[in-house]
Amino acid sequence: MSAHELPAHARGVPAPLALARSSIELAIQPRLAGIKHLNRLEQVLARAECDARGQADAWMGDAEGFVIATTMRNLFFIDADGEWYTPRLARAGIIGATRQRLWRKLEQAGRRVSERDIRPSDLSGCSASVACNSVGGVVAISHLDGRALDESESAAEYARSLLNELDTRATQRSESNDKAGSGD
Repeated sequence: MSAHELPAHARGVPAPLALARSSIELAIQPRLAGIKHLNRLEQVLARAECDARGQADAWMGDAEGFVIATTMRNLFFIDADGEWYTPRLARAGIIGATRQRLWRKLEQAGRRVSERDIRPSDLSGCSASVACNSVGGVVAISHLDGRALDESESAAEYARSLLNELDTRATQRSESNDKAGSGD
């Protein structure tokens, strides 16, 4: 085991990402879909492709052409009606902890959230997109395949505020429990 500093994207507010499609497709394997496991060779290849292109990240589809995730983050999209939706991960992808936390917080805030099969052409009506993971938090998607998503930064700020509210309450509960247990 070794210890390393957190990557730069894990500190502060991450810069918005311009995503293009990776040429690497995710294999369809329903029995492994959603599970975080160590066999992520497709993402390793896609990350190498990003490095060669000089890109911070790319979005990945599965072998049937459905949008799944980025090379290291889950995706959410927001349509013109304000509904948040995320790719269905029944065939490929990882159901990340931050994805689940954000979904839950959005629902608690009264937002409509759904999971869908998404083709790239289905995204022509989305007004914003964010990507998330446990290390880097929530990041705005400024462009998707060259198309500007002007509302993504405000959507990312909103999502971060929801998650920060959750984290703040958990910290306060923990501190409260620590004080109660210490006899102070």
